[in-house]
Amino acid sequence: MHYDANGSMLVPSGNILVTGTTDTQSQLSDQPRPRYVQVVQRMIFETPEEGIYRLDISYQGKLLGGAPFAVEFIKTEAEQNVNVGS
Repeated sequence: MHYDANGSMLVPSGNILVTGTTDTQSQLSDQPRPRYVQVVQRMIFETPEEGIYRLDISYQGKLLGGAPFAVEFIKTEAEQNVNVGS
């Protein structure tokens, strides 16, 4: 059986940064519900602003859940030393 799950990455301001679809193949089992789905997929995307980003996953138009993660910009040592001695 095929499942098409959709994912959206939201920036801290709430705008959608990127969307995608994954086609997952699964076999139904005799196990009672609930059934859980785990997908591991590499994603590369820009992080234009600091803050809490959110990955939301939906199936057939219904939100299944998501996960937040924090993005913090850290200056390198070279960037921190630019104004030293001015």
